[in-house]
Amino acid sequence: MNRRVLTAGTTFLLALATGHFMQNDTAIASYLGKGSEPVASVGPDAAPVTIVEASVTELSADTALTAVDASLPAIPELPSAEGSPLMGGNALAARMVKVERGYSRTKSAADADYNSFGLTCADAALALTPAPYGLIDVRLTAPCHPNDRVTLALGGLTVTYTTDPEGSLSVTVPALDRNMRIGAAFAAGDGAEAVLGVPEATAIRRVAVGWTGIAGFGLNAYENGAAFGGAGHIRAEAPGAPGAADRGYMMLLGDAGGADPMLAQVYTAAPDGSDARLEIEAAVTAATCGRPLSGTAVMLAGGAHSVSDLSLAMPGCDAAGDLVVMDVTSALQSPVTQASN
Repeated sequence: MNRRVLTAGTTFLLALATGHFMQNDTAIASYLGKGSEPVASVGPDAAPVTIVEASVTELSADTALTAVDASLPAIPELPSAEGSPLMGGNALAARMVKVERGYSRTKSAADADYNSFGLTCADAALALTPAPYGLIDVRLTAPCHPNDRVTLALGGLTVTYTTDPEGSLSVTVPALDRNMRIGAAFAAGDGAEAVLGVPEATAIRRVAVGWTGIAGFGLNAYENGAAFGGAGHIRAEAPGAPGAADRGYMMLLGDAGGADPMLAQVYTAAPDGSDARLEIEAAVTAATCGRPLSGTAVMLAGGAHSVSDLSLAMPGCDAAGDLVVMDVTSALQSPVTQASN
């Protein structure tokens, strides 16, 4: 229906326009002038329409043009542009050297390095916070070392971890000295270091053993005459937890899933002074048989701290499946002779 309305309106407008033209053709002829030739009319009863002939004067290249307004200012004459000779290459280089010697540009944010999160690559920072039971909360911030291997030096013990995607690492470690010095180092050579005093370390008995690689040593503490696998047998598979007065506990340090891992186990004896038999063991496997197995032992007793090399002569591969055991109970009972730094 809308289409029919539009069509009817268009036809009506055309009829109006045609009627107007037919009614005014005589006036148009009068406007155009007399003596013109008549042309066919538009309607059947319309007066003839005439067309006036117009003459055009041709302009030639020699026809003079008259200025419309003589008061317009004349175009000034421009001076001739003569270029200055360029300075020779050697002379220009000499001038640039003089400029560079005295130039000192102030550094801006554009000079900084940024990580993938847009964080400025500031120097690595290490924060140490005391925690209960002679423990230390370690917080490493290194924005431009995301997912990177970092080595922590813990009072003579060395372990490795991997930072998170933001370049941070948060771990809790046991104090192995009254003045605990902890360092963090990356493969690129940068890192950070911090020191924290731990007064309660004088009343803590700890033994730690560290090694490189997956295959290494293991600590076993047999408290109060416990048998292997018994309730008082503290080990990696049953580490216990801090807080019990009559029980010790084991802490496992390092990231075993990282590249070239450096791992450690640290046993803390019961605070009440309960007796414990402590052994270091190493399993004879295809990876350890027939060669010396080396590591590091760190001991803290009576406020004294010592570090020593650890080496076990492993038997041949025909002994695969056996264990080599070293008794280190004396490390918990007798203060070591080397004084703390």
